[in-house]
Amino acid sequence: MTRTSTAVEPAPVFVDQTGQRGRRLRGFGWLVGILCAGCVVAMVSGLVGTQSQAPALTVPGTADTKPPNQYLNAPLPAAPGTTRPGKNTTAPAATSDATAQ
Repeated sequence: MTRTSTAVEPAPVFVDQTGQRGRRLRGFGWLVGILCAGCVVAMVSGLVGTQSQAPALTVPGTADTKPPNQYLNAPLPAAPGTTRPGKNTTAPAATSDATAQ
């Protein structure tokens, strides 16, 4: 038993008979692809070309600049409200009248 379908398939809404739209999109795709590839090459060359021991950058017009290698073994800053060992940052104790006599 063979059935034949009587339903008609809808016609396409847009048909580009000349193929110009496809050529434009393909050209635009190539352009975007080349730009993306150039960005990837720039990022990779930037990562490959970096030095792990880069020299210190000096800023002209600044006083008492130290190169970064002098800060390698420097102590970490203290948290606010705490004192570092060896540093007395508290104010001298106020004397009361009872102890002054």
